Amino acid sequence: MSSTSAVIPYSAPATTAAATPARRSLTRIAFNLTLFALALASLTPFFWLFCATFKNNDDFFQYTFLPWAHPGRWTLVNYRFLFSRYPFAAWLLNSLFLACAQTVIVVTLSSLGGFTLAKYRFRFKKPLMLIMFATMLIPYQVLLPSLQLMMYRIGWINSYAAVIVPGAISVFGIFLFMQSMKLVPDDLLHAARVDGCSELRLWWEVAASWPTGTASSGRRSSFNNPRSTRSRSAWPT
Repeated sequence: MSSTSAVIPYSAPATTAAATPARRSLTRIAFNLTLFALALASLTPFFWLFCATFKNNDDFFQYTFLPWAHPGRWTLVNYRFLFSRYPFAAWLLNSLFLACAQTVIVVTLSSLGGFTLAKYRFRFKKPLMLIMFATMLIPYQVLLPSLQLMMYRIGWINSYAAVIVPGAISVFGIFLFMQSMKLVPDDLLHAARVDGCSELRLWWEVAASWPTGTASSGRRSSFNNPRSTRSRSAWPT
């Protein structure tokens, strides 16, 4: 005669179950506070630079930030010197124009290139991608003399074209958008073609509008990219 014993499932104590969400909340709060402290620490050099604009030459190295105990020593002479001697407003508008123009061009061309590599099959596609990737390994300083000579022969010295055109193609941006375009369903593209969409309209209304954060990431990286020609201090044009 065999006897079977009922298995009673184990249930955690109520105090332990209640303590788990509270522990997670404390961990999340501690993590966010740590990130906030690190963010403040990363902004310290910018705050020091901002404070340095209100100091004269005698107080520049005497005080770390500002002479808080002596507000009368704060000065605006640096700003007066800047705006009276140099066309700072024109410089600022020029930088904003170049940054916005190049961002629009880079994001547009990168999106087109990424869509082509992600959704089309053509000969020598893989060798082309390898060559594109290899160009990312070439230091900019190696290309600087040849780029300067090219701009001189074309006649673009001291022009906007010499600043915008060499940095209009971003291989990193193309690969970034390519990974995003791969997420667009092929069936959706086929359905759009059946409805009469052209290939350019497929890119603009279907692939480019696909809800991902790639476009914002591409705009941000292009606007702040230190490798772009508008921000290269060595660029002669």
